[in-house]
Amino acid sequence: MKTFVSVVALVVLSVVCAGSAAAAVSCDDPINSKCPITGKDVNPTKTVEYEKQLIGFCCDDCKGKFESDPKKYIGKVKEFKKKKSAEEISFDDPINKKCPITGKDVVSGKTSEYEKQLIGFCCADCVGKFEADPKKYIGKVKEFKKKSSKSADEEISFDDHINSKCPITGKDVNPTKTVEYEKQLIGFCCDDCKGKFESDPKKYIGKVKEFKKKKSAEEIAADDPINKKCPVTGKDIVSGKTSTYEGQLIGFCCQDCVGKFDSDPKKYIGKVKEFKKKKSA
Repeated sequence: MKTFVSVVALVVLSVVCAGSAAAAVSCDDPINSKCPITGKDVNPTKTVEYEKQLIGFCCDDCKGKFESDPKKYIGKVKEFKKKKSAEEISFDDPINKKCPITGKDVVSGKTSEYEKQLIGFCCADCVGKFEADPKKYIGKVKEFKKKSSKSADEEISFDDHINSKCPITGKDVNPTKTVEYEKQLIGFCCDDCKGKFESDPKKYIGKVKEFKKKKSAEEIAADDPINKKCPVTGKDIVSGKTSTYEGQLIGFCCQDCVGKFDSDPKKYIGKVKEFKKKKSA
């Protein structure tokens, strides 16, 4: 009888040990310490895997509730790390690795958006300093891409098409349907219109009102006044303040001087040393 009891005890003990070993192998540690349903301490044997993360619960009842509607409760698991899509990752990650205030490594969550770019910082204090005066610190963020302002004299960006309407159909342009023409990017509504333009650009370019035609050397020379100093005051001439006299463009410092010259050009033209007097036959 004792032998029989001993054998039974050994069998039971073996089963218990085997079960414990299996549990130890299959059950990793849950990421959370508190049950998201009740707030109680989790039972490490009451778990559910959700998005490759092990969530712990205090009992089977809570485990069942979670399994029936995980999205309802997962927000209460503060340790849970939500998977990010490729777009979310690109927008959520700061562009810089070092804090522009202290030079220390940036810390996750300590960010501020500036001109649609996410800047990272080492602490909330630095975030506050930056937001109070971003222009003071943004120069220290070498990864920051400054928006280029466009002017008539600056090179046009090749990333942006200059027109908003297709010169062929008049429809809105598709930003991916573009052709470069005389260093300016022309947009079209479709590949068909793009092809028509490429086959005969001169036929359609006149319909692109935003297009800036390049000036010939003669046109440029004709637009520039021949003189550097105003013949009325002797000051430097100002762009746009001009008057044509005998086919030559004379520059002035102000509109008042333009008026004085126009009223009596012969009085002042002798002061324009660059002026070439026409020879009489």
